[in-house]
Amino acid sequence: MALIGHRRARGALVPAALALAFAAGCGGGGDGGGRACPMIRGQDGVTVDAAPFAAAHPRARRLCAGKQCVPLAAKPPGPGITVPYHGAPLRIRVVVTAADGSALVDRTVSATAHRVAPKGCGAIARRGRVTVAADGSVRAS
Repeated sequence: MALIGHRRARGALVPAALALAFAAGCGGGGDGGGRACPMIRGQDGVTVDAAPFAAAHPRARRLCAGKQCVPLAAKPPGPGITVPYHGAPLRIRVVVTAADGSALVDRTVSATAHRVAPKGCGAIARRGRVTVAADGSVRAS
């Protein structure tokens, strides 16, 4: 009886060991490094950030990108707004307003996302960035 239980336990270890060996050798990119590539794909998007502008202009209270808005009152401001990216260049209207609702920055920018991946792996996400600079210019990168 004990021998059968022992065989079952050892039999369960073989598939687990094979899976581990397969994962460890995956994604080496031909350089023999044997790095594993991430299995989970990230979210594609363009992040709009107004932290440099908010730091230079204390009146700045709110960032809007498209129909999404976030407050800029926090010190330091939050991570901004991520607009979903689906492969085509985006036209994003970026507005920074003061507490009274007046627009301090109101610009439309064209933005694209770029492939993000560890060396030797397929793309895990497409990411882009739009920044409102201290001088009020809006730049995509």
